[in-house]
Amino acid sequence: MEGSVALHTTGSLRDTDITPLLPSITVPTLVLSGEYDICTKVMIEKVMTGLSSAKAILLKDSGHIPNADAPEALNKAIRDFFSEIESR
Repeated sequence: MEGSVALHTTGSLRDTDITPLLPSITVPTLVLSGEYDICTKVMIEKVMTGLSSAKAILLKDSGHIPNADAPEALNKAIRDFFSEIESR
């Protein structure tokens, strides 16, 4: 559906844009990206613009698979996020 290359979508999803649906997400949302992730800062900013209750975290020394690249940082980010939600 994406195509053969992740950075150049050629498959059936090539014209899909769900960013107009982002404002309908009203629950606390954690947006994670690795420092070396293929999801660029511009892409993360575009997602964050549409989310009213979101927090973005950039995981240092990580790519697209932070549970393999930086598991301690990933787990801490998730724990901290849930702690913030519980304290509201």
